[in-house]
Amino acid sequence: IKVNVTDIYVDETEMIKVEVNKNATGNILITIGEVRVYANLTDGVAIVNITGLAVGEYNVTVVYVGDAIYNGNSTNATFNVTKRSIGINITCDDEYVIGQPIVFTIKTSVNITEVVTITIGENVYHTFVENGTGTYTVTGLTPDDYTAIVNFTGNFYYDPVGNFTTFKVIDKLPSSLTVNVTNITVGQNL
Repeated sequence: IKVNVTDIYVDETEMIKVEVNKNATGNILITIGEVRVYANLTDGVAIVNITGLAVGEYNVTVVYVGDAIYNGNSTNATFNVTKRSIGINITCDDEYVIGQPIVFTIKTSVNITEVVTITIGENVYHTFVENGTGTYTVTGLTPDDYTAIVNFTGNFYYDPVGNFTTFKVIDKLPSSLTVNVTNITVGQNL
């Protein structure tokens, strides 16, 4: 018995192809955990599609019950179901003046709609990424150099991912004031 399986992602269909002698007839039994599926052989081949598998490693047991000419036989195969990896990016300007709002843009490599967290020092902010894009505005940071870390905790389909950016908050910019004074005499109008 020859069994063909492939590693898949969580949202894909596992196609199990079983091959025996071309002239063999009858059925095969495929067992994956508690799931048992019978399939008819056609020209010595049976194909079974399995959907809805969660993340994990799966052991497949295939049993050919035999027919009038060929004896029964069995074999095993293993395949994995994994989550997809994605990318995430967070950006902002390099420098802000104290009191100025800091606007972060978050983008993911796929169009997910999920909650992400932004961590700046001890502060943790939650926002949505909708169709792969989100923004969040932070105010009230004191002058300093900062690192903003964005994290997506993952879901049924995608692995967790994180990234970071750096920026600086500076003191207020110095202002200049010019005063022009001209001499006047008491009682003279300006």
